[in-house]
Amino acid sequence: MPIVGRPAQIQDLPLNSIDDQVPCAVYCLLLSMSPINAQFYQMRVTDFTKHPYLKTQYDERILSEYFIDKDRIASIDIHKSKWRSAVNAAREQFSGDFEQPVDSVKLINELVFCKLTLKSKSYNNVLEPRVMYIEFVGRNCNEDNYLKLLDSVLSDLPFSFVMSQRDKFKQRFPPSILAKWESIIESRERSLRSVTQLESQVKVEAGDTSRSLAIEFSDLEVSDEELNIVENQWRPKRRHSNPIYPLKRINGPKNNKVTEQISILNLKRLEECEVNGHYFLINGQIVETFPQNWSYVCVKSYVGVNSTYEFSDPMLREVELIIADKEGFFLNIWLDKNQLLSLFGKLVEVIFCEASKTVPMLFKDHEFEVVRCRRKIGNSLVPTWTFTDPCLKQLRNEIIGISDEGT
Repeated sequence: MPIVGRPAQIQDLPLNSIDDQVPCAVYCLLLSMSPINAQFYQMRVTDFTKHPYLKTQYDERILSEYFIDKDRIASIDIHKSKWRSAVNAAREQFSGDFEQPVDSVKLINELVFCKLTLKSKSYNNVLEPRVMYIEFVGRNCNEDNYLKLLDSVLSDLPFSFVMSQRDKFKQRFPPSILAKWESIIESRERSLRSVTQLESQVKVEAGDTSRSLAIEFSDLEVSDEELNIVENQWRPKRRHSNPIYPLKRINGPKNNKVTEQISILNLKRLEECEVNGHYFLINGQIVETFPQNWSYVCVKSYVGVNSTYEFSDPMLREVELIIADKEGFFLNIWLDKNQLLSLFGKLVEVIFCEASKTVPMLFKDHEFEVVRCRRKIGNSLVPTWTFTDPCLKQLRNEIIGISDEGT
């Protein structure tokens, strides 16, 4: 039988004697599951609130996959029998078999919401909730704390994640919440769709060395009406207090000012005279690259030799990156051949073999340092953005670090 608890959030969980507590009913977004021993699993959940005794002892690289500050993630042990009963009662919410996970399973992409009836205590100044009962929540639930949780999901998770899970949002969210955000989601979806359309215009063939990767991104400009919608209604209540891979503040060359922190939206609003010679820090993640397949970044072509054809030496191509922030705004970054060599810190021949395997490692939240530059397209020099040398070095160190961990 379900155990009735008083409505609460994680920030409200008491620390007095468990025997004296009235159970608390907390709505959460399920982030992951992992087995502890023969009897228990450990859930990682969030309702986007903080508790003074809430501590998560997990590697930053794992936590970064959730897009959520670690002080808002609760680790809760649950008996395997309770978990299996809940899964069996709501199996339609899962696209995979998570009844008996044998290893850590990431569930944030499943958008699974659960109602946990908890009692709690602290041990060594760490909150330890105890699950009395668990049930998964259907889309027609309209309790206040559940609606608050859904609102936090939309406003606190990166917009790129919301877009990537759009179909599941439609399945999980009640009509009242979904309708509230529908116009905003559709507006930002048009911007994302334009990126996909632009990608289809770029057809890079290994043997065609004359093709240029020059791309105009005017389709990504945001209208005043759209800006007003986003500013007034799509404004995350919280930011990452500590960027996952922060760059240190630096002084640029003598003609450069100290690095300035800025949003992508405000960066685009600056006049050309305000950005030239300045370094800027932006928070976001790489969401797309052109070419999309990085095996086209370093290619070989056929060349005629003595009436036969042979492969040429590897050749690097310029690359365009799309960075998106939590508000859903985009900035295109251009990297030339020398910058690609700096990024990988390797010979062209090595990049030819490893680029397509290495680049996906960078698709996560970062703090990027960017500077204005001029890109030659035909006979014109077109203003665009690129990474600074310290930013490339930081990303290179990360690639090296991840590669070392895998060996």
